[in-house]
Amino acid sequence: PIRIQGYDVAVTASIGISSLKENRPASATELLYFADQALKQAKMSGRNACFQYGGDLQAQPIQGVMQDGRLSALEEKLITLADSSKKKYIESAKALISALEARDPYTKAHSINVARYSAKIAEQMGLPVEQVDLIHDAAQLHDIGKIGIPDTILLKPGPLTTEERQVVKQHPTIGVQILRRISYLGAELVIIQCHHERLDGCGYPAGLLGEDIPLGAQIVSVADSFDAMNSNRPYRRALSLQVILGEFLKGVGKQFRHDVVQAPLHVLQDQYRSKAKRKRLLVDDAIGQLLQLSN
Repeated sequence: PIRIQGYDVAVTASIGISSLKENRPASATELLYFADQALKQAKMSGRNACFQYGGDLQAQPIQGVMQDGRLSALEEKLITLADSSKKKYIESAKALISALEARDPYTKAHSINVARYSAKIAEQMGLPVEQVDLIHDAAQLHDIGKIGIPDTILLKPGPLTTEERQVVKQHPTIGVQILRRISYLGAELVIIQCHHERLDGCGYPAGLLGEDIPLGAQIVSVADSFDAMNSNRPYRRALSLQVILGEFLKGVGKQFRHDVVQAPLHVLQDQYRSKAKRKRLLVDDAIGQLLQLSN
């Protein structure tokens, strides 16, 4: 099972396979038809099975080719294809996000920055490489739902009205709706959906509390907040490091997890260790205050 928003979800998979070499389809449509027939047979066998199309509209269990080693080779090809497809999709989505951010010069490269910060935080927290990559990919796509937000709201130079804020708060859900048909995006969608949730339940869109918020979403939330405060906006200039650190300290236990805030502070500490003495001292002081809050 996998864990999604605090629930254990049992996952099964049925796979149908057809081969250009062995089945010799006359067209791409026929190749897909053969694979679909094999998939139907896999489901009819009781699900959670892998069948290979064997000709004459029959599907054969994949175990039939296990003896000659083709199963292992096929598994490797499927893994490679899935990884390649995922990378290509994410690259396409990144291009779409770049077009979105081009609408607003103040948020140019925002998603790239958030992805980079998120990966650094995850690495600092000692997460496995696979999880770091997953969080990085989700962070790149976290704001794709803003495609559905009108320019009159997204680019508004002044404060938003209550109604306009409610529209903006829909962007995580819109993002998931855009991406949900992509079968290999699973945990990434949960992060995208939850990256504006808060520990105190005052976040959106679901008002989740504490541990119900996935760790990856909390990491992206910190990275997103840092880049937002560190960037110019139509209604204000980028905030100073001192103000940013103060905002993070105020948000610990309410908006942000203690350990997730601590990670980027240590990254900044390393960054300023050999230069920018004033900034290093500010970060050192923030880490000291953070440790006091945790005791």
